[in-house]
Amino acid sequence: MDLQEATIWQICWSWFHQIFNVRISWAMQMRRRAAEFWNGLMRDAAGCDGTPGATDALLVAAEKHLARYNEHLGCELICTNSVPALVITAYGNSDHRDAVVELCSAAPISVPFEVKAFRPAAGANAICEIDDRCFDVAAMRFQSLSDANDPMFLGICVHIYAEKPLTDELAFAAATLAVQMILGEETFMTRVDFIKAVTHGRSVDTAGFVPMIMLPTLVERHLARVRALT
Repeated sequence: MDLQEATIWQICWSWFHQIFNVRISWAMQMRRRAAEFWNGLMRDAAGCDGTPGATDALLVAAEKHLARYNEHLGCELICTNSVPALVITAYGNSDHRDAVVELCSAAPISVPFEVKAFRPAAGANAICEIDDRCFDVAAMRFQSLSDANDPMFLGICVHIYAEKPLTDELAFAAATLAVQMILGEETFMTRVDFIKAVTHGRSVDTAGFVPMIMLPTLVERHLARVRALT
């Protein structure tokens, strides 16, 4: 090995070492913050018995400690069963998916409630609310979008029917949330590559568009085609 090759090797090793150390440092920092979140929440949520007052206090405490862990995450409480479930959400942003997984994986066994990573699917009868506007997910339709150069690509064009005009930003937010509510947040982040929103008046013909309830079937068929190609 001559001097030039040795120098290149040393530079490459130095870069690798720096990247490796940064990743280790980030992982340790996330674990430390996750531990601080659960220690604080367990302390503040002591005595949570599932009653409305107790669950309200649990949600307030979770929001407080979550802001310290990662300001981009959110939380919700699902109280359909006797034991409340604390849902940690990244709001569909895949950039923060690992932070949700790390936090939920670090949950102590002794927590007096369930812990769920990401919002579950809400079903076709869901109503999404954005900026004081309510959107009936069941009334929406969709079309699949593909890319001839990328067989793994999956895009969704959501058709929203509204009597009042919608801004492009509001329509896109409603379409994105509707797809999340049908598929579940994690499936949305890991399977859907692109979202497009198109708005219509109530009188527009819906022929050729597919009801949103069929979206999970589309995703499963797409995954089956992708598996057949690999």
